[in-house]
Amino acid sequence: MVSIFLFIFATKLIEVKNSAITIQDYYANLTKKEKTQILSYLITHYGFRYNSVQQKLTGKSDFNPRDLLVVKTVINEELWRSK
Repeated sequence: MVSIFLFIFATKLIEVKNSAITIQDYYANLTKKEKTQILSYLITHYGFRYNSVQQKLTGKSDFNPRDLLVVKTVINEELWRSK
């Protein structure tokens, strides 16, 4: 987790955009049920708006650095998966 924080703050904006592609690929490979789970988690726990986060995860708009950090942490730690 510490490496994620260091990575985000140590990179340039271009590299941040490139890492967002990985998140978009990750999201694209999820099942419909998993997509619903991750969207629900981000909306409930972090106050994202449905349309905004869905557009960012599908690549229709870009993540800002703060949102990128939150989403990468949620994905890497698998916080969104139902226990």
